[in-house]
Amino acid sequence: MNRTGHAWGALCFAPVPLALMADTTPLHSILAFLGCLSGSSAPDWLEFDRIPHRTYTHILSIWLAVTAYGYHLAIGETFVLIEALKATSTILGAILCGFGCGCVSHWLGDVLNRQPVPIFTPFDRYCLNLFASGNHQRITCVFIFSVACILVGFLRPF
Repeated sequence: MNRTGHAWGALCFAPVPLALMADTTPLHSILAFLGCLSGSSAPDWLEFDRIPHRTYTHILSIWLAVTAYGYHLAIGETFVLIEALKATSTILGAILCGFGCGCVSHWLGDVLNRQPVPIFTPFDRYCLNLFASGNHQRITCVFIFSVACILVGFLRPF
């Protein structure tokens, strides 16, 4: 996917951070949503010359851990090491949770194409090999939205 496609993918995945922040304040939900949008292209802009494309910045397990830590920080269940951050830790947690969700949406957008992406380490790469990168972005967004709906169903059962 290209940058615009990843942004659309983050919009399709946005119900997930909103569902995670449903028990917090509306400010936390808004910040998680904005974090999701900004995180949607992060795996690409975090790379530099020593980190090749689709290696360390595209590891799914790292972004799931960032999301989980941000969630626990947002709801106040995580110990904060830096004393100066304790007053704003829930706000930072909401942003971090949304950012991690945006990176997960980026991974979901990349897993459908022919270039493999890592799951747990840079060496265990996986792809669904459906089409070339940058093609069929609408189908990819439908896939991302479907995954988001399934996750929201697990996070917020009726």
